[in-house]
Amino acid sequence: MREFYRRLKAGDQLKESVESAQRELVKDQQISLEVALELGVKILQQAYYKSETAKRTTVGPLRRRRRASASWDRWFPPSLQAHDPAYRFENTGIEPRRIS
Repeated sequence: MREFYRRLKAGDQLKESVESAQRELVKDQQISLEVALELGVKILQQAYYKSETAKRTTVGPLRRRRRASASWDRWFPPSLQAHDPAYRFENTGIEPRRIS
């Protein structure tokens, strides 16, 4: 992962960064960006729906969903979402709901 982020910081594109990091791995290891999807979902669910702050806020579920969606779009740009439906916010399973 150090090589991956080093290459991104140096200005390389995502594909080249992944390829460079892949060359640094030992046999049978792989880099999977899908893990980032799972982490993103967990982070947003906690931040916007399951945290103590979310329980005490007067912000409704739809506003929390909009804020979560805006964060998602910063992490996974719309161009990536258009290219691969797995990255679309609608497919994450993050649903607006009231915290009781």
